[in-house]
Amino acid sequence: MTLKTCRVLSRLMLVALAATCTAAVSQKAYWLFAAAILVGSLVLMALRRRTPEATADERDRQIAGTAASAALQAFAWIGLGAAAFLYAFQDRNPQFASIAGTLTVAAAALMILYELIEMYLRRYQYGKTGIFVAIASLLTIVTTLFALRLIAGEDDWMCQNGRWIMHGHPSIAAPAVPCPSAR
Repeated sequence: MTLKTCRVLSRLMLVALAATCTAAVSQKAYWLFAAAILVGSLVLMALRRRTPEATADERDRQIAGTAASAALQAFAWIGLGAAAFLYAFQDRNPQFASIAGTLTVAAAALMILYELIEMYLRRYQYGKTGIFVAIASLLTIVTTLFALRLIAGEDDWMCQNGRWIMHGHPSIAAPAVPCPSAR
Protein backbone atom coordinates (compact mmCIF):
# COMPACT_ATOMS: atom_id res chain seq x y z
CA MET A 1 0.00 0.00 0.00
CA THR A 2 1.34 3.44 -0.86
CA LEU A 3 1.61 6.32 1.59
CA LYS A 4 -1.05 8.27 -0.32
CA THR A 5 -3.50 5.35 -0.17
CA CYS A 6 -2.80 4.95 3.54
CA ARG A 7 -3.55 8.64 4.16
CA VAL A 8 -6.79 8.53 2.15
CA LEU A 9 -7.98 5.39 3.95
CA SER A 10 -7.00 6.88 7.32
CA ARG A 11 -9.04 10.03 6.66
CA LEU A 12 -12.03 8.01 5.47
CA MET A 13 -11.75 5.88 8.62
CA LEU A 14 -11.70 9.01 10.78
CA VAL A 15 -14.85 10.35 9.09
CA ALA A 16 -16.62 7.02 9.61
CA LEU A 17 -15.43 6.94 13.22
CA ALA A 18 -16.71 10.46 13.87
CA ALA A 19 -20.12 9.63 12.36
CA THR A 20 -20.39 6.41 14.37
CA CYS A 21 -19.41 8.11 17.62
CA THR A 22 -21.87 10.94 17.04
CA ALA A 23 -24.71 8.51 16.33
CA ALA A 24 -23.78 6.36 19.34
CA VAL A 25 -23.77 9.31 21.74
CA SER A 26 -27.03 10.70 20.39
CA GLN A 27 -28.67 7.29 20.89
CA LYS A 28 -27.03 6.92 24.33
CA ALA A 29 -25.28 3.75 23.16
CA TYR A 30 -22.04 4.44 25.02
CA TRP A 31 -20.80 0.88 24.57
CA LEU A 32 -20.92 1.47 20.80
CA PHE A 33 -18.96 4.72 21.27
CA ALA A 34 -16.21 2.85 23.15
CA ALA A 35 -16.23 -0.05 20.68
CA ALA A 36 -15.97 2.32 17.70
CA ILE A 37 -12.99 4.10 19.26
CA LEU A 38 -11.26 0.78 19.92
CA VAL A 39 -11.93 -0.68 16.46
CA GLY A 40 -11.00 2.59 14.75
CA SER A 41 -7.70 2.78 16.62
CA LEU A 42 -6.85 -0.83 15.72
CA VAL A 43 -7.69 -0.29 12.04
CA LEU A 44 -5.56 2.88 11.89
CA MET A 45 -2.61 1.06 13.51
CA ALA A 46 -2.99 -1.82 11.04
CA LEU A 47 -3.00 0.61 8.09
CA ARG A 48 0.22 2.21 9.27
CA ARG A 49 1.93 -1.13 9.84
CA ARG A 50 1.11 -2.25 6.29
CA THR A 51 2.61 0.93 4.85
CA PRO A 52 6.40 1.01 5.23
CA GLU A 53 6.52 4.57 3.88
CA ALA A 54 4.19 5.75 6.64
CA THR A 55 6.52 4.31 9.25
CA ALA A 56 9.55 5.89 7.57
CA ASP A 57 7.67 9.19 7.21
CA GLU A 58 6.81 9.16 10.91
CA ARG A 59 10.42 8.40 11.89
CA ASP A 60 11.56 11.44 9.93
CA ARG A 61 9.46 13.86 11.95
CA GLN A 62 11.30 16.15 14.32
CA ILE A 63 10.80 15.79 18.06
CA ALA A 64 8.74 19.00 18.30
CA GLY A 65 6.41 17.87 15.53
CA THR A 66 5.89 14.49 17.17
CA ALA A 67 5.22 16.09 20.54
CA ALA A 68 2.74 18.55 19.05
CA SER A 69 0.92 15.78 17.21
CA ALA A 70 0.73 13.65 20.36
CA ALA A 71 -0.54 16.58 22.42
CA LEU A 72 -3.26 17.36 19.88
CA GLN A 73 -4.36 13.75 19.67
CA ALA A 74 -4.36 13.41 23.47
CA PHE A 75 -6.53 16.52 23.78
CA ALA A 76 -8.93 15.18 21.15
CA TRP A 77 -9.26 11.74 22.77
CA ILE A 78 -9.53 13.09 26.33
CA GLY A 79 -11.98 15.77 25.19
CA LEU A 80 -14.16 13.25 23.37
CA GLY A 81 -14.06 10.90 26.35
CA ALA A 82 -15.07 13.71 28.71
CA ALA A 83 -17.80 14.74 26.27
CA ALA A 84 -19.21 11.21 26.21
CA PHE A 85 -19.18 11.14 30.03
CA LEU A 86 -20.93 14.53 30.21
CA TYR A 87 -23.52 13.48 27.61
CA ALA A 88 -24.21 10.38 29.68
CA PHE A 89 -25.08 12.51 32.71
CA GLN A 90 -26.87 15.36 30.97
CA ASP A 91 -30.17 14.40 32.59
CA ARG A 92 -28.65 15.37 35.97
CA ASN A 93 -27.52 18.78 34.79
CA PRO A 94 -28.57 20.24 31.43
CA GLN A 95 -25.38 22.29 31.27
CA PHE A 96 -23.41 19.08 30.77
CA ALA A 97 -24.74 18.82 27.21
CA SER A 98 -23.50 22.32 26.36
CA ILE A 99 -20.09 21.64 27.89
CA ALA A 100 -19.85 18.31 26.06
CA GLY A 101 -20.80 19.95 22.77
CA THR A 102 -18.17 22.64 23.30
CA LEU A 103 -15.51 20.03 24.05
CA THR A 104 -16.45 18.08 20.93
CA VAL A 105 -16.31 21.17 18.71
CA ALA A 106 -13.03 22.31 20.27
CA ALA A 107 -11.42 18.92 19.65
CA ALA A 108 -12.71 18.82 16.07
CA ALA A 109 -11.63 22.41 15.35
CA LEU A 110 -8.16 21.76 16.75
CA MET A 111 -7.75 18.64 14.62
CA ILE A 112 -9.02 20.44 11.50
CA LEU A 113 -6.60 23.31 12.07
CA TYR A 114 -3.79 20.80 12.60
CA GLU A 115 -4.64 18.99 9.35
CA LEU A 116 -4.78 22.28 7.40
CA ILE A 117 -1.42 23.42 8.72
CA GLU A 118 0.13 20.00 8.07
CA MET A 119 -1.29 20.01 4.54
CA TYR A 120 0.13 23.48 3.99
CA LEU A 121 3.57 22.51 5.26
CA ARG A 122 3.66 19.46 3.00
CA ARG A 123 2.76 21.45 -0.11
CA TYR A 124 4.22 24.91 0.41
CA GLN A 125 7.13 24.43 2.76
CA TYR A 126 9.39 26.90 0.98
CA GLY A 127 6.88 29.37 -0.48
CA LYS A 128 4.59 32.13 0.66
CA THR A 129 3.20 31.21 4.06
CA GLY A 130 1.13 34.12 5.29
CA ILE A 131 -1.97 33.92 3.09
CA PHE A 132 -2.55 30.17 3.47
CA VAL A 133 -2.17 30.24 7.26
CA ALA A 134 -4.45 33.28 7.47
CA ILE A 135 -7.16 31.64 5.35
CA ALA A 136 -6.88 28.32 7.23
CA SER A 137 -7.07 30.09 10.59
CA LEU A 138 -10.03 32.22 9.52
CA LEU A 139 -11.86 29.18 8.13
CA THR A 140 -11.26 27.25 11.35
CA ILE A 141 -12.45 30.14 13.52
CA VAL A 142 -15.60 30.70 11.45
CA THR A 143 -16.41 26.97 11.43
CA THR A 144 -15.87 26.73 15.18
CA LEU A 145 -18.04 29.76 15.91
CA PHE A 146 -20.79 28.44 13.65
CA ALA A 147 -20.68 25.03 15.34
CA LEU A 148 -20.71 26.62 18.81
CA ARG A 149 -23.76 28.64 17.82
CA LEU A 150 -25.52 25.45 16.74
CA ILE A 151 -24.86 23.69 20.04
CA ALA A 152 -25.30 26.70 22.31
CA GLY A 153 -27.75 26.25 25.14
CA GLU A 154 -30.64 28.20 23.66
CA ASP A 155 -33.12 25.48 24.59
CA ASP A 156 -32.14 24.66 28.12
CA TRP A 157 -33.14 24.80 31.77
CA MET A 158 -31.65 27.66 33.79
CA CYS A 159 -31.47 28.04 37.56
CA GLN A 160 -33.04 31.31 38.73
CA ASN A 161 -34.08 32.17 42.27
CA GLY A 162 -33.84 28.55 43.37
CA ARG A 163 -36.09 27.18 40.58
CA TRP A 164 -35.49 25.61 37.19
CA ILE A 165 -36.81 28.03 34.53
CA MET A 166 -37.40 26.91 30.95
CA HIS A 167 -35.28 28.88 28.43
CA GLY A 168 -36.54 28.26 24.91
CA HIS A 169 -37.97 24.80 24.27
CA PRO A 170 -35.74 22.20 25.94
CA SER A 171 -36.02 18.65 24.64
CA ILE A 172 -35.51 17.18 28.11
CA ALA A 173 -37.52 17.49 31.31
CA ALA A 174 -36.41 19.81 34.10
CA PRO A 175 -33.50 18.39 36.12
CA ALA A 176 -34.48 16.18 39.03
CA VAL A 177 -31.72 17.58 41.22
CA PRO A 178 -32.35 20.75 43.24
CA CYS A 179 -31.34 24.02 41.67
CA PRO A 180 -27.80 24.87 42.89
CA SER A 181 -28.79 28.36 44.09
CA ALA A 182 -31.61 26.93 46.30
CA ARG A 183 -29.84 26.97 49.67
